[in-house]
Amino acid sequence: MLATQHGRIGERYILAGDHISLKGLFLLAAEITGGIKPLFKLPTSSVQALAGVVESLGNLTNSRPWLSRELVAGLGLQTRFTSNKAQRELGYTSTPLRIALQHTYEWYTEHGLL
Repeated sequence: MLATQHGRIGERYILAGDHISLKGLFLLAAEITGGIKPLFKLPTSSVQALAGVVESLGNLTNSRPWLSRELVAGLGLQTRFTSNKAQRELGYTSTPLRIALQHTYEWYTEHGLL
């Protein structure tokens, strides 16, 4: 909505929020859900190999794999996005990640999806 009202034709705007590492995301999710914090870190190559095995098993059993090579393709990337332009030009704001994850967890719990 903000882009249609305040955006410039031909421009692109990134709508991002807090910057957090994958480890930080797992720790935060474990804290919010009362789950288990990550116990160790696997090398990206090991996770990619595991994803290949899980995909193969999914194909054999005709089921959707819980992990895929596509999902782990970006694990080693150190990409950082910013919403500075959208904030400056559009007035964009985002919900802090902790609050968004808490609300998401509560919604899934209330609807019996967890």
